[in-house]
Amino acid sequence: PADATVDAESTIELDDEAAERLVLSERSLRDRLCGEHEDAVQDQLPTVAPELEDRFEEDGYLTPDTDLPIADDYLPCLLLLWADDAGYTARMDDGRLLVYDHERFVSRLRTLVTHHLDDDETLTYDDMRTKFLSVPASDELITTTLTDLDLDVTVADDGVSA
Repeated sequence: PADATVDAESTIELDDEAAERLVLSERSLRDRLCGEHEDAVQDQLPTVAPELEDRFEEDGYLTPDTDLPIADDYLPCLLLLWADDAGYTARMDDGRLLVYDHERFVSRLRTLVTHHLDDDETLTYDDMRTKFLSVPASDELITTTLTDLDLDVTVADDGVSA
């Protein structure tokens, strides 16, 4: 969801004598991607929503890399707001915004491991993406989703085994 918090990472180096107090505040994905431009982007959403829907139906997902006639600076916010309105999942995945249909993704993964994975066979995440998935999901998204499904498979760093 757009209100989910996102991880941010930073490195701070201090010398042995320094003492600092660091206060971190959580920022939602919406705040991080839209900031002060949310209202202006929201106003443009009805104009571009049909094109976003067409591209989503064609590709099965959207990312800021999707070729759309929208300024790159505003595209992540626009995709996030559209996903919220359309009922799709928007999340940071492998350092970029990914908009996809989570239920469809879960269904494909479930079908994949129950019908296309033989006993003692390992299917790599690259093979899953290439042969079966339309969503360019990271290994982490695939493993997290499969683990949440609690299927009778082994989820490992190199792939999934029956």
